[in-house]
Amino acid sequence: MQLELNHHKTARFSENGQPLTVILPSDLSSLIKTYVRHARPVLMQCAPTEDQMSSHLLLIDKNGQPFNNGFAMEWKDIEERYGAPWEHIPPQKLRHIHSTSAYTSLVQEVARKLPDLRPHAQVMGNS
Repeated sequence: MQLELNHHKTARFSENGQPLTVILPSDLSSLIKTYVRHARPVLMQCAPTEDQMSSHLLLIDKNGQPFNNGFAMEWKDIEERYGAPWEHIPPQKLRHIHSTSAYTSLVQEVARKLPDLRPHAQVMGNS
């Protein structure tokens, strides 16, 4: 299984109207699969039955609702409350892995499109 992140807001800024797609690194995909396999089903059971708003969301809180607290606080509480059957995963690790991968992907994409971007950069006074 390979996971990818689609950032829908970038579609309105792209030339072809397509969202920016980033393939997630395998170690981040592995952490997400662990969460989806073990934690998310338990959290979905906590969601109010009449409220299906959370069914399409990946990250939900201990009440089955979208996060309104910091992710680190929610994740720690979930692990402590439900006796997580997985090795402790610091939430910062998710952010670090994605940020590193996203930065590398962005640099590669800019380098690939450099000839197309050069005229726009020159108009703005950049070379």
